[in-house]
Amino acid sequence: MAIEGLYKAVRDGDLDKTREFLNSRSEECNMIITKRNETALHIAVANGRVDIVKELVDHPKLAKSLKIRDSIGHTALIRAVVHGNRPMVDCMLKKSPSLINIRSSSGNLPVVMAIDFGQIEMTRHLFRAEDFIADQEIQDHNGATLLTCAIYAGTLDIAWKLIEQRPRLALAIDKYGESGILALASVHRSFPSGRQLGFWKQCIDSCMCIPLAPAINDQAGQSNREAINRSSGICTQEIHDQYYDKLLSEMLQVISESESQQLEAGLVYDAI
Repeated sequence: MAIEGLYKAVRDGDLDKTREFLNSRSEECNMIITKRNETALHIAVANGRVDIVKELVDHPKLAKSLKIRDSIGHTALIRAVVHGNRPMVDCMLKKSPSLINIRSSSGNLPVVMAIDFGQIEMTRHLFRAEDFIADQEIQDHNGATLLTCAIYAGTLDIAWKLIEQRPRLALAIDKYGESGILALASVHRSFPSGRQLGFWKQCIDSCMCIPLAPAINDQAGQSNREAINRSSGICTQEIHDQYYDKLLSEMLQVISESESQQLEAGLVYDAI
């Protein structure tokens, strides 16, 4: 069958055969061709065929395939992002910059998928590509998830840039049910200054008188993101400490300007 021939040509990196399909049967290159809802573009990305990806993306009739999600809800861009393949990512974003805002079926932006899969340099690249944290993003999990994942991954430069742009993200809840303030409190023991829980309580108490907290769930702050490689950041420990202090200062400012109900919703009580 023709579709099987297309699949094989793309999978095997046969550029000449792929071009034949593009020239004579371009509509099939835009179709879902596997039981996993994959297009030819998905197959090319999965098999690392950069030249095939460029050929498909540059074809004027294949714009539709850039937005098609596979059976697990990933566009071809997201698939390239989680594989950390920057040439493919840049090729697709050059063709269609708006792809950076197309989410997975579970609602995750490509930059959040990047950090979720431990692709730290890809995260930095996508984060620089566009200031995606619009006001409405604070209402869903993307901004908060990028913040908390960046904190757990030790990439505090990304976390700081987020908080600098949108301070209220400190109390926003991510897709795992955590907030930035809780994440920062959870990683405080990894810093050489030896800061302990009492240090956090003193800091928060000093900026605002907080009433007795409700009982804290011992499982709070635990999520599958703890599996993220904490050594993935490129900053030295000294720079980590500096970013930590800046994050803490900004978050304490947000706490001082928030009401009790906002503090509870933002898991500030759990943080102390």
